[in-house]
Amino acid sequence: MRMVNTVMGPIPADQLGETLIHEHICCADWSMRMNLGEQFFQFEPVVAQAVTKLKQAKQAGVDTICDGTPINLGRDIHLIRAVAEQVPVHIVASSGLYFQEEPWLTFQDPERVYEWLSYEAREGIAGTGIKPGIMKAATEHLGITPILTKTLTAVGRVAAEADLPIFCHHAVGSGDGPDIVALFASCGVDPARVTIGHCSDSNDLDYLRRVLSTGCYIGMDRLAFYATRNSLENVARNIAQLIEDGYGSRILLSHDWGIYFGMWEDWKTFKEDFVYQKNPRLSQESYGLINKVFVPVLEAAGVQKQDISAMLRDNPKHFFQ
Repeated sequence: MRMVNTVMGPIPADQLGETLIHEHICCADWSMRMNLGEQFFQFEPVVAQAVTKLKQAKQAGVDTICDGTPINLGRDIHLIRAVAEQVPVHIVASSGLYFQEEPWLTFQDPERVYEWLSYEAREGIAGTGIKPGIMKAATEHLGITPILTKTLTAVGRVAAEADLPIFCHHAVGSGDGPDIVALFASCGVDPARVTIGHCSDSNDLDYLRRVLSTGCYIGMDRLAFYATRNSLENVARNIAQLIEDGYGSRILLSHDWGIYFGMWEDWKTFKEDFVYQKNPRLSQESYGLINKVFVPVLEAAGVQKQDISAMLRDNPKHFFQ
């Protein structure tokens, strides 16, 4: 049984329990934080709200969340640890890099990028000794660009040497899910240790089958954005069909939710009630939305209770072990 690195220390994979494979506590850009200060972000209110919401998530049945916030998406390991110390939920932190086309990566030597990530996996994140339990990578609508070839390769090499699984954000419209899996495989990563994320955005079952045919997992993991990305009913029907097709053991569920993203919120208004104005119901249910809202939709689509349990408990365990 593999051990899984959590923020509070390693645990056996079979102790993960109900696991949300792709969540965030906070994504707040460090350049904005350093220059705008409390106009943009405040540490203690985010910690307090995260503690409240994760305690509620535990009551809803959640045992573990994977925080999919890599280096250049505003990861704050000190904030994550401050939350983890106060909640009854395991938190798995990520190493890796997001999909920005930025000069800090464009002009870096590939070997140096690899060394940055390798150091985190070996020594821990930002001097805390907290080791990542999962690697995070990302592509977007442009697909696997030259800079992303560099970052994906670095992530794949570190995942292979550190024996860590990979979660990869991707845009379903790019159609590059199978290519991502192939790139990681060229680095020595077993496809069964890769999750191709945001597949809940797609209603193209043929494409989802092509991704699954590589041997990877798929993340039906953008359920927080059902008001703008894809309806819960569509996602449930797609899951039901994929289970009927024999892929039920390789589907993972999550929200892609967080307490604060800093991408669209006005901090002053947001801090007063921590309500996501586009979807107040999501703000209320937060990390418990799958259990409270989506599970009944799955059942209405004909998905059996044992299959729901597998997606939330068994599949994450097998992905990590």
